[in-house]
Amino acid sequence: MVNLGFGKTIFTMRFSLVLFGLLLYAGTILPQQTGKLVDSLEQALFFTEDISEKIPLNLDLAKTYLKDDPEKSLEYSDMAFKLASSINADEQRAIAYFYHGRALSDLYRRNEAIKSLTLAKDIFKGLGQDAWVANACYELGDVYKDKLDFKKSLHEFLEGLSIVKDLGNEEKLASFYNGIGGLYYDQTDFNSAFDYFKKSMLIWEKLGNKQGMAIQYNNLGEIYRFKGEFDRALSYYRKASSYNEEESNNMFLGINYDNIGNVFLSMGQYDSAEFYLEKSLDAAYLRDDDHLISLVNNSLGLLMLENKDYGLAADHFQKAFELADKNQLNDHKKDAAYGLSLVFAEKKDFKKALSYYKEYKSLNDSIINADNSGRITEIELNLQYENEQKLKELEQQKTHFTYILIALGLFGLIIILIMVYGRLMINIRHSKSKAVNLYLENKHLEEDIDFKNRELATNVMYLLRKNELINYISDKLMKAKGRFKSQNQPIIQEILLDLQSNINSEIWLEFEKRFRAVHKGFYDKLNREFPKLTDSDKKLCALLRLNLSTKEIASLMHQNPNSVEVARTRLRKKLDLSNKDIGLVSFLSNL
Repeated sequence: MVNLGFGKTIFTMRFSLVLFGLLLYAGTILPQQTGKLVDSLEQALFFTEDISEKIPLNLDLAKTYLKDDPEKSLEYSDMAFKLASSINADEQRAIAYFYHGRALSDLYRRNEAIKSLTLAKDIFKGLGQDAWVANACYELGDVYKDKLDFKKSLHEFLEGLSIVKDLGNEEKLASFYNGIGGLYYDQTDFNSAFDYFKKSMLIWEKLGNKQGMAIQYNNLGEIYRFKGEFDRALSYYRKASSYNEEESNNMFLGINYDNIGNVFLSMGQYDSAEFYLEKSLDAAYLRDDDHLISLVNNSLGLLMLENKDYGLAADHFQKAFELADKNQLNDHKKDAAYGLSLVFAEKKDFKKALSYYKEYKSLNDSIINADNSGRITEIELNLQYENEQKLKELEQQKTHFTYILIALGLFGLIIILIMVYGRLMINIRHSKSKAVNLYLENKHLEEDIDFKNRELATNVMYLLRKNELINYISDKLMKAKGRFKSQNQPIIQEILLDLQSNINSEIWLEFEKRFRAVHKGFYDKLNREFPKLTDSDKKLCALLRLNLSTKEIASLMHQNPNSVEVARTRLRKKLDLSNKDIGLVSFLSNL
């Protein structure tokens, strides 16, 4: 949503980030636990006095309660840690730290979560437990991502990715690809995000994992939504929701519904948007999920703002703002603050509008400054290189002489990296400058084409309606000519001749001349790729390229709307679009 002078709004900026990771490694995602299992674990814990039995029971309970009651999970992980520490059981102590960090993360206590997960990771490293190190890396990457510390998040994801590649665990590999794709997505580098999501998708398809495929369908749909390709976005979201319905995954369904609602909102189909957003909100309240409740309230606030129901819009944005503030959801809080600034501007309460706008600006700046978006690829390459070098160096550090060589090598490498870094920074600045200039040029070109399209459509409709009026008057005069006196007949005939001489009989030639001037190469591409199109087909293609409605086309071509719809259907077949999920106007616009 972009503000145009605290008034009119259009939907061009993403309103919320909805990407969710998938953890399918042992000990991190739980099967559906039943009350009977919890009771049996707690009963066994009550009746045992053996510490070696109590520790795994406490760990199992900490793991079981993670999803539904993180506070309980904290209690049991604390108890497991104390017991493990008392007998120096390092592996179990590390696992307790891990579940403790997971629970803290679910409770949005992120700084504490980072401390516990880092301690777990360090112990697992010392024990050589690579699979658990990868688990801790993923969780740390996810927490840092939520804190908008993208550099540290990427460091953890890449470290874990290197480990799971060596382990050959494809499920974990798909999860890390998804996490890295999410980081690129947060940096609005949608092409790189798409590549990583696609890598993850290919693995889930190979494994036949429907939950993983549903997640990637959602993520790919997000990318198409923010590219403005709404039909493709809806197609991917519906595939995701279909799999989630099949798997009874209500939380992810709520996210799918929010995304579908936002697509309809962007398309101006407000009834459909409200239907899906309300379904999403029901799912959020059913799970008592503050994250999702905050997200959907922002979406509903945006919908109410477009419907000019400023009271309801304020209620939804305020609810989202409070929940986001409580749970440290800075991206949701930023969007809610921006929405409230627009609402109060519309209500002429400019003092509150300015206050919320300052809050939005502060949060937005902190997100932008959280990491250098232009350096993410550079960081990724450097970290991958550094991780590989460190592993090799650790294996070779056996003698004092080796340490000296490594120290000298690292010193030289630092000098080279500083030089390379300086050169890269200069190149990045130049690239950014060129990118900004290119963006502005493209924007001006698009605006110029859009203006010429509107001018062209207006001129054609004016010429056609002028001809229709002249024909109508001529016809009336011709029919009434016999009723005039004989001495007036020459005058009537002269008027008819004057009218007929003003009819532009070559109107379509004039239209095509102007159309070719605006859309150079359009007819050439059409003739080259679809040589069997008739002149009527090409005429219809040109009118659709101007984004005229069926009713307008029917008026221009002197046909009824049903005939135009039939012509459109035939045209889809000739353009080989019958079984493809793409709109006719979109296809012609990209030709």
